[in-house]
Amino acid sequence: MPRKTKMSRAANGTGTIRKKTIVRNGRKYTYWEARVTVGFDLGSGNQIQHSYTGKTQKEVREKMQAAAVAITEGEYSEPSRLTLSEWLDIWLQDYMADKKYLTCKDYRA
Repeated sequence: MPRKTKMSRAANGTGTIRKKTIVRNGRKYTYWEARVTVGFDLGSGNQIQHSYTGKTQKEVREKMQAAAVAITEGEYSEPSRLTLSEWLDIWLQDYMADKKYLTCKDYRA
């Protein structure tokens, strides 16, 4: 009977760099992409990854290393997916509190 092996997982902050070439409208475009593991989805157990792209390998390596440092130090935060309407409500509430009534009324309109 075969032995079950425990699957290994990549640690948060680890990533890979690869060179990509795509063709758009008959022209070839080459760029570099780094993918960094920032966590795991608790429901499915899948990796949550973010991509960083650039013109050179050095550029994406620096972006990837900056993300890895932020993850290690606990400074990384997931990008939020606010709608414009949600952001404007927050802006009016938090950033317009010290403005005059008519200014706030005009901005709401």
